[in-house]
Amino acid sequence: MKYLALALAATALAFSVEISRGQEAKPAVKIVPEGVWVHPYTANRPDTLIDPKAKDTFDELRCTVTETKGKLRIRISGKMKEESGKFEGSPVLHLGKLALVRISEQSGSIEVRKPAIYGVTRYFIAYERNDSKIVPEELKLEKGGDYTWSVKKEDGNFVFTVFLKGEKVNSLSAPEKEVRSFGVAAITRFHGDEADMSLLID
Repeated sequence: MKYLALALAATALAFSVEISRGQEAKPAVKIVPEGVWVHPYTANRPDTLIDPKAKDTFDELRCTVTETKGKLRIRISGKMKEESGKFEGSPVLHLGKLALVRISEQSGSIEVRKPAIYGVTRYFIAYERNDSKIVPEELKLEKGGDYTWSVKKEDGNFVFTVFLKGEKVNSLSAPEKEVRSFGVAAITRFHGDEADMSLLID
């Protein structure tokens, strides 16, 4: 009876641990296409969240959002039409798009069809702070690279990390209470320059 009691107690303890683990595990917040916000973006104002409806604002590159087999794809691609644009009446260069989603713990992969070229085609991960300021981190992405990424909470911060074949290549960190959204951006410099990258969310 003693051994039976010990066995039952061990089983009950293991069961309670599994229940506890199940209660602690929280599924990632589901991001839907309607939850992606797209903005014009310029390296001349890297911290500025530009209203896409602002009068006379430039419109370079395109952003498409699709969902296939449970994965959300945010793709920024295209050729540059003009070498300069205007924002608030002033000329700006290095133009493209910024795509953002509500901040939460997420993971996925990055596909690159056009590589980053210094001063020509540039890619970024980014945070939007609660004051609407953008905090970017440039990515030197190679075509066809095996890139993955994650956004995780670590010691009171949201940490946005990009990996190449499992090795960290870029990271962006900010206090949880200061971050509203996260996302990616792509810009080009001269007429005809191309960009093509996709952020896939699992």
